[in-house]
Amino acid sequence: MSRLDTVHLTVPKTGKELSFKIRPGTSDIKALDEVITRNGYGARKWHPVPGEQWLDIGANIGAFSLLAATYGASTIAFEPDPSSADLLRKNVTLNGYDDQITVIEAAAWYDDSQQTASFSRNTHRGNVWRNTLASIKEWQNGQIIQVDLVDIRPYWKPDYSVKMDIEGAEALLLPRLADLPVQRLTYEWSFEIHPSIIAFRDVRDQLRNHYDHVEADWKEKHDTWDVRYWFPQCETVQVWNGAVNLGYTNPTAVP
Repeated sequence: MSRLDTVHLTVPKTGKELSFKIRPGTSDIKALDEVITRNGYGARKWHPVPGEQWLDIGANIGAFSLLAATYGASTIAFEPDPSSADLLRKNVTLNGYDDQITVIEAAAWYDDSQQTASFSRNTHRGNVWRNTLASIKEWQNGQIIQVDLVDIRPYWKPDYSVKMDIEGAEALLLPRLADLPVQRLTYEWSFEIHPSIIAFRDVRDQLRNHYDHVEADWKEKHDTWDVRYWFPQCETVQVWNGAVNLGYTNPTAVP
């Protein structure tokens, strides 16, 4: 791996400092800003709590896993990109959270039917994020590599919570996993890759069969996401059971 820089960020809610090795001149700093500084997965004041166990599916260089660790949660982090997985391991050790975060260098899959897959790396203009399975999208001027797959079902347990950000592959995994409830689920749906709002709503309705709360900003009057004008081209969804969500203040279910 080429030269790395080190950046230091403070988690706004806990006040704890995290350090990250990043690839200079790349999208690494944007990813950290989105998750740590702007609390991208914590919309509606939603965050991990002490003692929780999380699956971080699409862990990148460790922003969410390390954020969760500062709250006292533990994480199994899945990241198939070799360069990002290497940085993920470095960042876990750098911050002293080896006992709370386990790294698995593989892409999550919904069964054990295949062990490897082609993976599209978005390497154009300093990008090192938004990588996805090549069967879903091949990035312009990107790079195709082979990565390992892991059957996520043995990890998808009722007493775990799940964060999923896998750049379009959520549309393949969630319909097959939504009927297996977990404690809490937060996922990002990529409309740039899957612009169908109908498919997005189908997964929502499937989740509503098992959870009290499925919360996001739904564009109910539309069937297709207009990728030309609606930004960001994704939607983060929070899912949980019970009257009060752990780590969440004043929850309101989607009508």
